[in-house]
Amino acid sequence: VQLNTKDYPEEFSMSVSIGAGYNAETTFTNFLTREKHGSTDFWGFDDGFRNLPSLVPSKQSADNIDLADQNAMAQSFNKDFIPETKQGIPAGKIGFAFGNTYKLGKDKALGVLFSVNFSEKSSTIKGGHEIRYATDIDKKVDLFYDQSVYSTSLTSQLSLSYTFNPKHSVRYNGFYTHQSDDGAKKKIGQISTGKGYGTEYVLSYTETDLLFNQLLGK
Repeated sequence: VQLNTKDYPEEFSMSVSIGAGYNAETTFTNFLTREKHGSTDFWGFDDGFRNLPSLVPSKQSADNIDLADQNAMAQSFNKDFIPETKQGIPAGKIGFAFGNTYKLGKDKALGVLFSVNFSEKSSTIKGGHEIRYATDIDKKVDLFYDQSVYSTSLTSQLSLSYTFNPKHSVRYNGFYTHQSDDGAKKKIGQISTGKGYGTEYVLSYTETDLLFNQLLGK
């Protein structure tokens, strides 16, 4: 059996989708997050809010910088180290898709397929327990933690197909995906060996993306 997908839609099509979700552990309950945010954090893109301060060299080891300059650089960092508690927002998603064929002559045609989808969700772990052991079997870490993560996903796809005649055509396929995780964690207990009990806060932020391009012809 051979399956041949169409190079382009036979007629105009367009759709819009919107969705929302509820998580009993997260939505409208206590959610750890940083106090300050960039203007585009909701969409999963950093707007420069987390850039290194101008005083911090990006390609120079701290070993070659005198102590006074190191102290000045440390003071220039954002002091937003302790997360605050807000209410978690509902999960959401939105999508758009478009397709059409444009006849350009007896045998010539241009086909277009485009889609973009965005989704966001929040997740929470409350009362997690973390234990790690040293080589001598003594407990190195023994703590409880609360952790919240706001995640986004953006995907977009574009396909263009141009037919010269029934035997010759060229096609472009493009795909882009972007993921982000904005996390906050509060630990209480034995943070590490020799340091006794205390409280530790961890803020994290990651972005990953992938761009794919393909050109085909026959």
